[in-house]
Amino acid sequence: QAEVRREISQMARARLELDGDPVRVRFIRWPTVSTPRTQLAFEALGRIWIRASRSGAIRRLTSDEFGSALEFAPSWSPSGRWVAFVTAEGRGGGHVWKIDSTGLTAPVRLSSTRGDWTNPVWSPDGRSLVVAKGSGATARDRGMIFNGWFDLVRLAATGGGETLLSTVAGSDWDLWDVERRQLPRASIDRQGRVYFLARTLEESGNEETRVSHL
Repeated sequence: QAEVRREISQMARARLELDGDPVRVRFIRWPTVSTPRTQLAFEALGRIWIRASRSGAIRRLTSDEFGSALEFAPSWSPSGRWVAFVTAEGRGGGHVWKIDSTGLTAPVRLSSTRGDWTNPVWSPDGRSLVVAKGSGATARDRGMIFNGWFDLVRLAATGGGETLLSTVAGSDWDLWDVERRQLPRASIDRQGRVYFLARTLEESGNEETRVSHL
């Protein structure tokens, strides 16, 4: 046996304080267009924003009272009245929410448990959503892409229980493949069938990717 001593330093992090002056955003994420195509929702600086197609006016969808959690992955309801989104609140993930697209009311929480939620998708009738929920990588101080698997969960648009639909493989076993680093996103057809990419690793070592539906 050998006595080993190893010193581990703190992670190198820099905190940038904003002075309150206007900030010019050069990069947006999660852009999604409403139905009808009159508004664009997107994430920038950790907040959800709405841009009017005609006037180009931009406004924040949530208010300062909502809190400091990271907001991302906006998704329009079929009627264009609601915007669903998810939050990340540090270790242990966050929740799934919906908010009136006017931003005049407080967000409504749809999920009953915290987790690594991402990519909410509305059903055609607007009564439910299918959302991917990771295996809990953020609770272990890791990023979303390190989730070993994701559950596809159905949530009622009014909130309440969570119904597990299926489980899909994550990307932590091969992070060098760009395609595998994509967070899973389901799609729903007009008959309510849920489609998603399913990846399996065969005994030969080859990977098979197929489109599955529920």
